[in-house]
Amino acid sequence: MDVNASSAEGTKRRGRPSSRERILEAAAQLVGEVGAAKLTYDALAERTGISKGGLLYNFPNKDALLRAMVDGYKEEFTEAWRENAEAASDGPERVLRALIETHVQRSPRFESECAAGVGVLAALAENPGMLEGVRAFNHRVVERLVA
Repeated sequence: MDVNASSAEGTKRRGRPSSRERILEAAAQLVGEVGAAKLTYDALAERTGISKGGLLYNFPNKDALLRAMVDGYKEEFTEAWRENAEAASDGPERVLRALIETHVQRSPRFESECAAGVGVLAALAENPGMLEGVRAFNHRVVERLVA
């Protein structure tokens, strides 16, 4: 993982959110309210105003939706870390300081606007197999810190 590398996925788009982004945001809110096990496409369609067909077009099943929530959380974290690394003063501990700063910045957000964080935790609880992706992400973070 190169914290300084930018990706198309990590690039934030301006303007109106896509239907996919709206679905993920609403799903995170619903998971925070009712839990991942009770998340339904019916409730999501009602919350977003997107038909079930539109939901299924973006996420063919609940597992795909939960995986996208986890992936989105990892992408947001990586982007924030990259931005903090770019802003940090040079030095051998620059990447580590940026990682700590990212955690500090995200901590209040996680506490007060925890929908995304709750969504990630709920997704992992719903499907523990998703932990492999999180473990791989954490492994890449450690590799970057060692480098």
